[in-house]
Amino acid sequence: MKKLLTLTLISLIAACASPDATSSKFNAGLEKYNTNVEKVDAEFNYFENGDLQSMFDGASEDLIWSSPQGDSLTKSEWMEGMKGWHGAFENFKFTNRQYYPGVDDTEFLPDGGVRSYGVWTYNHKESGTEFETSYYSVQQFDEEGNTAFIWEFFDFGSIMLGLQ
Repeated sequence: MKKLLTLTLISLIAACASPDATSSKFNAGLEKYNTNVEKVDAEFNYFENGDLQSMFDGASEDLIWSSPQGDSLTKSEWMEGMKGWHGAFENFKFTNRQYYPGVDDTEFLPDGGVRSYGVWTYNHKESGTEFETSYYSVQQFDEEGNTAFIWEFFDFGSIMLGLQ
């Protein structure tokens, strides 16, 4: 009987929930995502083309970068890291790009964030060693639409081993 009462109560609460509010939040989050996915795609293009300043201009001054090594770094450290990649490597191409919406932690609705998957190809300038690296990132944006958080995942260790 207790289970039946609990099930009935849950059913009543679910029936009274406003689907319009959920639908509205979903649509708003998806609209932000569609705007932000264009920014992320452009950012990857800027990186490929070596236009790092355009990439940097789209980031918040309060940017937090979680690098593949697991650190939470500042915008200036992120900028130095990107310059370092271009200093040591060339011919960057980001292929098989796939984008998916990020979701909030409570309702699991799109929140404007962008999850990116793809494959980076590039070569080491000094040795000519070619690399192909699977890549995944999560990006969040501030109220002004600037990148506020970047969390990157790829096998950094294999790159370093390939240079030995």
